[in-house]
Amino acid sequence: MIPEEFLKQIKRESADIEGLTKRNYFAHLDKMFKMVAYDGNRLNKKHNLMIAPYLQYLSDTSRNDFREGLSQAEVDELVESVKTDLDCIIFRMSAPMA
Repeated sequence: MIPEEFLKQIKRESADIEGLTKRNYFAHLDKMFKMVAYDGNRLNKKHNLMIAPYLQYLSDTSRNDFREGLSQAEVDELVESVKTDLDCIIFRMSAPMA
């Protein structure tokens, strides 16, 4: 994956994430967390994208807060946290490099 494809995927995830419910959040976020962990870390190292803090926040969220059986309120809180981190990655990657 190249940075432009990763950014496009992150934008799609950020747009789609708000529609998650307690029925479908686990499968969707599980796939997203794996993609971000693998492609995000690899691309950040290769292209110095300066998104490491946001990747770490997502990793921490995945490890500490992500599990099956969350209530809708917990899903909403998780989605808000993840969306914030995704939007920070989008902002950072969309900013012109100096």
